[in-house]
Amino acid sequence: MFLDVMRADKTASDQGKPAATKWVDDETPASWYAAQLIQKYDRDWLEWEPETLWQTIMLDFKTELDDLAKDKVNAAKTILLTDTYWNDWTTFENVTLAFSDITPNFFQVQVPSPAQMAWGVSEASLMRPGVPFDEEVAIYVRIACQEEGYVLFPDELQFAQPDPPGRLAADIRSAWDIVKTHATVDIVENELGVNLARLQAVQEYVKTKSAFRE
Repeated sequence: MFLDVMRADKTASDQGKPAATKWVDDETPASWYAAQLIQKYDRDWLEWEPETLWQTIMLDFKTELDDLAKDKVNAAKTILLTDTYWNDWTTFENVTLAFSDITPNFFQVQVPSPAQMAWGVSEASLMRPGVPFDEEVAIYVRIACQEEGYVLFPDELQFAQPDPPGRLAADIRSAWDIVKTHATVDIVENELGVNLARLQAVQEYVKTKSAFRE
């Protein structure tokens, strides 16, 4: 469990505080914020009112969070305290946007890209592994991926893949299982190649975002 791992790392974390700039870097992942707060306050911060949390961070870490950072902290709280990311499409959408450095607009639909959804699921799964997605969210993700032309969905979004997947999706899966471990691959511009290029782009996006967890 994410909480248990962070508690185990508390002693090491206290020996050297993270750089103040990390707290206000737009690329800093929600999971990084959650890790720092768990190491410092265990689960207590999850129950604090927002203003109490922001003031405590200011006092202890000598930094003032901007609105995007606050959105990410609140998104992490949603993951750690509730299951709504996995069973409510509006929560899935807004939390996913915050995870991808976008301030959600709660008054209109903002469908994340498949790459952003893959990263969102990666973040949520890091903090709460093994939680299954309800059909409502699966349908939302399925429609979004299909509208973007995905036949085979990214690995993180396989929970939404139509079953059975179809012949083309099976062919793409066979090819993807071979090429996804290679750093660079020359892809032919045909239907199979286009779909592999989409999956590669998602994989690269998640890899790039993951690097900021350090």
